[in-house]
Amino acid sequence: MRVQTEVVLRGIEGKNGGEFEGRKFKSSSTFHLEVDLVKRGENVTFGIVTRPFRLGEIEEARKWEHLANSLPVKCVAVFELGAAREDGTSMQLVELRPAEREVKKAA
Repeated sequence: MRVQTEVVLRGIEGKNGGEFEGRKFKSSSTFHLEVDLVKRGENVTFGIVTRPFRLGEIEEARKWEHLANSLPVKCVAVFELGAAREDGTSMQLVELRPAEREVKKAA
């Protein structure tokens, strides 16, 4: 099932592919999005953290470079939700784009 929601983008990592100790790895882009902390039991929990989500190769990160000095940025994200082990939920980021900015009208 796909779900669309508004998120806050805090950072982006783009990595080139290559080889290390005989192992090949692909290039990748990781987007760090804000998520709420979940209260667990009697623990004191408040605030936000970021969670990394992979999306595409390094070219995807390069598309966002022009926004580097504008972070954090509100975005629209599309996630693919699926069942995970132990009654959990798997979330995979499948699309991310900057949210449309509100245009202020002159008085």
